[in-house]
Amino acid sequence: MPRSTDTGVCILCIDATATEDSSASRQGASTAQIERLHHRLADAGIALVWGVEASQSKLGRTLSQADKSTEVALVADGSWSSRDATRRQFGEGLAGGIDQFRSAGLTATTLVLPSVRSVEHDDLLVKHGVHVVRVDRRRASGRPSRGWWPRSGSSPTTGQMRTVRWGLWEADVSLNLEHGGIRAIVRTLDRLGREGGMAVIVADARHLAEDEHRVVKLLDHLRRKRSEGVVTFDTFHSLFTRLYGRRPAASARSILHSTAA
Repeated sequence: MPRSTDTGVCILCIDATATEDSSASRQGASTAQIERLHHRLADAGIALVWGVEASQSKLGRTLSQADKSTEVALVADGSWSSRDATRRQFGEGLAGGIDQFRSAGLTATTLVLPSVRSVEHDDLLVKHGVHVVRVDRRRASGRPSRGWWPRSGSSPTTGQMRTVRWGLWEADVSLNLEHGGIRAIVRTLDRLGREGGMAVIVADARHLAEDEHRVVKLLDHLRRKRSEGVVTFDTFHSLFTRLYGRRPAASARSILHSTAA
């Protein structure tokens, strides 16, 4: 297969806290572990997205200040983002989380929803300045997601970035390091290098930080792909900033205006 002339795009997300509905009793990584891991990735020149809860907003500020290419995403709390939560609970919880981020000097433009949760209440998300919602539909089907990358000439790859409404984007996870392992990441990055496209890779900070061998292998491969120039590491925020210009914004503004009225 001939190689695509497009550079593959990888968004590497590391969650400082567990995001699965059933993981309330699990302990996240310690602050020291997170900061060490962050510095190693930053030193390697890898842009990444850290997922933190509202209660970890001070940690998020530390991470964003240490490396300007880092994005800090708000991980939705299950108390207001579960399937049983009402619209009012969702709106109040979202507003509270964003306020905590703002108090720490952060802007939450990306929201991480619990696995298998679809985007709902998109008008509230747009109202509060959320641009991208990260979801994970793989867990519902048991298979890797098949999405598309909005760029002419590229073939579908694992991973997904698509518009919902009103300028809001939904990003679907391609694979999770905890379940797919290093080999799955290597295969995904190799495919991005050959064909272009996009992948969203998620890792659990605690499991990654506690496995030095895994960290070394992951860093080696990320560095190699980056140095080859065939894969670009990006964040949701910078990606949204570029992609949104390709979609007509007038319709989004008019819909929001009519809703507010």
